[in-house]
Amino acid sequence: MPLFHWLFTSCDAAWRRHARFLAVGWTLGAALCLYAAWAGEGLYYYLDYMWNGRPNAGLMTLVSGYCLVACGMGFAVAARRARREPKGENEALGFTLGAIGCIVLAFDEVAQLHERAAHFLVRHHVPKPFGVFDVDSYIFLLYLGGLVHVLVLLWPTRRPLEPAMLPLMVAIACMGVSEALDQIPWEWMNHDTQQIVGAFEEAYKVFASWTLAMVGLLVADEATRRVNDTPGAAHPG
Repeated sequence: MPLFHWLFTSCDAAWRRHARFLAVGWTLGAALCLYAAWAGEGLYYYLDYMWNGRPNAGLMTLVSGYCLVACGMGFAVAARRARREPKGENEALGFTLGAIGCIVLAFDEVAQLHERAAHFLVRHHVPKPFGVFDVDSYIFLLYLGGLVHVLVLLWPTRRPLEPAMLPLMVAIACMGVSEALDQIPWEWMNHDTQQIVGAFEEAYKVFASWTLAMVGLLVADEATRRVNDTPGAAHPG
C-alpha cells in the first residue's frame, strides 16, 4: 500500500539523515526518564505537589509538559513557514492545530485536565467503553481524532513530516504502550506493583513526549531549510 511504503521509506530516510541526532536524543531521553522516575516523588505533579509540597513532586509530568511545549513551538515554526507558501493554507492549519494540541496536552500533563474530565464523566454515570476501559479513554479518543485530523491536513504536502516520521512513529508507539499499561485495573495490584507499573507507564509517556520534542525540532529544521533553499525567501512579504 502507498501509505505503508511511504512510512517505511520516510522512516528509513529519517534515520539515514538524522541517525546521530536520534541516537543521542533517545539516549538522553532514556536517561532523563530513569532520573525522573528515581528522583520524582510521585507520578502526578498537581496532586503530588498538593499532597506533600516537595520540589520534585510529579517530576515526570513536568518533564513531559516541557517537552510537549517544545514540540508545539516546532510546529508553530513550520506553520509560519507554510503560510508563506502558495496554497499552503492546509499545511499551515495542520501545523497550527498540532501546535495548539501540544500546548493543550502540556497543560493536561501539569494540571491533569483529562483526569478531571474523567471524574466529571464518572459523576454523571457515563459507562466505561465496552464496559472495560477507563472512562478517560473517551478523552484519549478525542486526542487521537485530533492527531488524525492534523495528519489528514498535512498529507497532501507531507514532505515536511518526512524527516520526523521515524521519531513520530516511536512517540505514537510509546504513547500506546503507556495507555495500555494505564488500562490495567489499579485495584488488581498491590502497592508495590502499582508503583512499578505506574513508573513504567509514566516513563513510556515521558519518553514519548521527549521524542515529540525531537519531532518538533526536526519539523522546524526542515521548515527553515526549505525557506533558505527557496529563491527570494530571505525577504518574505
